[in-house]
Amino acid sequence: MANEVAVTQRAVASVEMGNRGLRFTSLEEMYRFARYVVSAGLGGREATAEEVLVRVQVGMELGFSPMRALSAVHVVEGRATLDYKAVLAKIREVGICDQGPLVGNDGTDDDRVGYIEFKRRDLAEPIRVQFSVAQAKVAKLWGKMTQSGKPTPWVLYPDDMLIARAVGRANNRYFSDVTMGLRVTEEARDIEPAEPRDVTPGTPPPEPDPLLLGAGGSQQEVGHAAEQQTQQVQEAALPHEPDDIDSKWFGREEQ
Repeated sequence: MANEVAVTQRAVASVEMGNRGLRFTSLEEMYRFARYVVSAGLGGREATAEEVLVRVQVGMELGFSPMRALSAVHVVEGRATLDYKAVLAKIREVGICDQGPLVGNDGTDDDRVGYIEFKRRDLAEPIRVQFSVAQAKVAKLWGKMTQSGKPTPWVLYPDDMLIARAVGRANNRYFSDVTMGLRVTEEARDIEPAEPRDVTPGTPPPEPDPLLLGAGGSQQEVGHAAEQQTQQVQEAALPHEPDDIDSKWFGREEQ
């Protein structure tokens, strides 16, 4: 017991502050921060400390501060995803484009689109990628409601969602090197979850992680985390959206 207290005290003392906030030097420090985030309600509804820790880690790999990562990175069906606004911010930050990216809406009725325009330095021509109301209707997204009858963002903010899907398409095709291949959050949430797989009965729960115990988590909390891992029954992989819907170059069809 005395050794556990000493480890915890050393970890607390080692947390450093920088010009962008906390600077983590160990898993224990990150996990403690994640627990504080969950306690403060900043991780999102039903978020666990383990999920928050993963989101922070993914964000740090992309160069985000811990708090920026919380708003930019989300877990959808077991996969880390990136908010479309964060995708745009990252593309602009790395300076890979001579022009753009610029986003917006134009057109009316079924021809109304959300678009993203950009010119990568390593491509010969500027590119325009778009997503239309007609395509949203084919995908059964336009006017979509939740199972409980509440409006989704496709009802509340349709123009924003058209832009988000255009950014998601451009991200998949042209910027996976910038975003580590992460799918855009808004796109991932539109895809139906995978069917649950069978889990062999009697599988023993994983052993509690001693690092998490050292980070100040109680045996009960760590045991609960292990139980959650055992109960996960959905496939992590997300089905890919087919790329057979056309988008356009400036002045010519994209092949």
